[in-house]
Formats: sequence, structure tokens, C-alpha cells
Amino acid sequence: MKLWLRRIAIALGLLLLVVGGALVYLHRLATAEVAEYQAVLQADPAALEEGRKELESQSFATFSDAQNPSAWALAVTPDQVNGWLAVRAEDFAPDLKKAGVLDPRVLFDPEVVSVVFRLQTEALDSVVTVRLQPVITTEKEIGIILVGASAGQLPLPTSQIVERLKQATAGLDLPLKWRQDAGRPMLLVDFEQIVSSGHVHREIDAIVVTPEFLRVSGETLVGLPGEVPKDWPAPDETQEPAPTGEGDHPPSE
Repeated sequence: MKLWLRRIAIALGLLLLVVGGALVYLHRLATAEVAEYQAVLQADPAALEEGRKELESQSFATFSDAQNPSAWALAVTPDQVNGWLAVRAEDFAPDLKKAGVLDPRVLFDPEVVSVVFRLQTEALDSVVTVRLQPVITTEKEIGIILVGASAGQLPLPTSQIVERLKQATAGLDLPLKWRQDAGRPMLLVDFEQIVSSGHVHREIDAIVVTPEFLRVSGETLVGLPGEVPKDWPAPDETQEPAPTGEGDHPPSE
């Protein structure tokens, strides 16, 4: 009997050592620093403020362009976005800090935008990275594909992130829906429904992401198909009108 108890105790001890070692390893992975994120956090405050000003100025200019029937585009750099996040994020989203989300920043890669932030809770202090791929669907909706997520170097299950996003957006009066894209969750945003009104329709045509910039382009259309909007400029009155009836045709010989 004592022999069996000793063997069971040894087996349990080995199991605890293995589990404990695994937890220590996972904790190290989860709390590992992200070098690119640390580099971004070292940005000069004056440069961050300049980036914030540039982003807001360009955004206002694009907003103005989109009020008229024409094509429009907005291109921003990661430095500009990070400048805005560093200066304005807490003002626009004060609940982030209460939830333990600190110093949100972005990193741009080909086709992918990574949102990175420090998550500080009683149980964990980790740098969380969420990788997103923005696309335009055939229905001219914005699709945001959840490529992956990690805490430090430890991969996180995307299903939990999707559930939290669904809960966070459930009370918002926005045209959002979820679907799968090649096995990856994708959030669909009806851009035209959000920014259009009456006979003014705004469509998004393309989103391009490179390490240097993110560019969004679209077009503003006014009126129903085949309709000439009332606020469009009138034709040049100096032009001679085209023949419209019998009286306008030259007399036949």
C-alpha cells in the first residue's frame, strides 16, 4: 500500500512540475515585450503632436472634399495615427484606461494593420497585438478580417475576441455584421449607409495598406441614377442650345 501511495505521490509531483513549468513558460510568452511596440513608444512628444495635427488637418480636408460630387482620398502614416492616439485617445475613449488598456498604437505591414496596446489587470501585465486586414467587398462594404491576436508572444484564440467585440458593439446603432472569410472572422461595416443621407451617396472604392501608409479612396454621388441634381452648376449660358424641334432645323430646299 505504501509503495502504491509513494508511486502516486511521485506521479502527482511530476505532473505538478510539468504543469508548473508549462505555466511559467506560458507566462513568459504572455509577458514578453514586443520590440516594434517599444520602439514606437519612444517617439518624441513634439513629433507625436505634429502627427496628430497632420492627421486631423488631412481628415478635415477629406471630409470637405466628400461633401461635393467628386472622388476623394485620405492617406495617413503610422506616425500620424500614433500621434493622434497618443494625444487624443484618452479624451475620446476614457473607458479604455479604466479597463486597463494603455498606450494604444498601430503598426502597418503589407495589407495588415496591427493594433497594439498594454493590458494591465490584477492578473496580467502584457502587450496585446490584434492584427487586422481591411478589405472592400463586392457590395462596397468595409470588411475587417481578424487575422490573429497575441499577448506578448502567446497566440490568443480569435473566438474570444470576436465574442467580446460582439458584446461591445451590440448596443451601437451601426450597420455591422459578422461572417467568415476563408475560416477567419470578418466584421462587415456598411460604409455607405453610415455616411450617406438623402440623395447624397458616398461609396468607398479601395483601402491600401503598406508599411508607410494607409490610403482610403472613394466617391461622392449626388442624386438618383439618371437625375441631374439641383445643386449642380448650371450649363454655360453662352453655349448655343442644341436643336430641339422642327422650328430649330434649317429650312429644307
